[in-house]
Amino acid sequence: MGSTRYEDIPLARAEGDRKGEATFYTFGRNLDIDVGIPEDIWGGGGVYTGFPDVAETMEVFSSVGSDNSTGTGARTVEISNLLDITGAEMPPITVVLNGTTPVSLGAQTYWRASRMKILTAGSNQENNGKITLRHTSTTSNVFAVMPEGNNQTAIACFTVPLGHVLYINYTDLTMARSNGSPGSADMTIRTRPLGGVFNAIRTPAITQGQSYTYDADDYTKLEALTDYKVRCETVSDNNTIISAEIKGVLITI
Repeated sequence: MGSTRYEDIPLARAEGDRKGEATFYTFGRNLDIDVGIPEDIWGGGGVYTGFPDVAETMEVFSSVGSDNSTGTGARTVEISNLLDITGAEMPPITVVLNGTTPVSLGAQTYWRASRMKILTAGSNQENNGKITLRHTSTTSNVFAVMPEGNNQTAIACFTVPLGHVLYINYTDLTMARSNGSPGSADMTIRTRPLGGVFNAIRTPAITQGQSYTYDADDYTKLEALTDYKVRCETVSDNNTIISAEIKGVLITI
């Protein structure tokens, strides 16, 4: 391929034409945040539980029986962003669902996972129930929750894989109230190096329902094995919805 014009660089990354570089994009959504209760931005509600210290085998299941190989709901689900205990990226896994009965991802143990999407479904063309991915033994280590009908997780929490550096230059945070009127939310964006604690690197506020957007030429650098998450510290009203989008560049080192 010939030289790439500056304005074409994002497209070249997306197409895999810039060696060692990949466009990074993730998004998260929490559908029900109440006053005075800090929650991370993911489908499981509450504090994100997918940052354990140990690796175990994993399993996936639905909250309803019709998400199965012949049912009207989700039939197969792809699980990705899988990391082993060293933090190395592992290939995506495709699992045939069996309703409310947990299905194992196999003998491989995993330390991290933060994405699921439905590949095939029955007549409803979507997951009828809530799809959950967790550790097999320590079942409180829940990595991903897909709400009913979404066919994709929305998790603004992730870990930079081993052998990579992540540069973030775009963050967008929005909110909505159940009654449709404006409100406010206090947010933090937090990072944690391996073996460390979560530090708030940004403390944005959403006021009068106006979104917070950080879009800059400078980048926030996250080293390999750094955990990242978006948290809502408090909201003005119960039953608030918070969404987050994060973009950047993932570079292989």
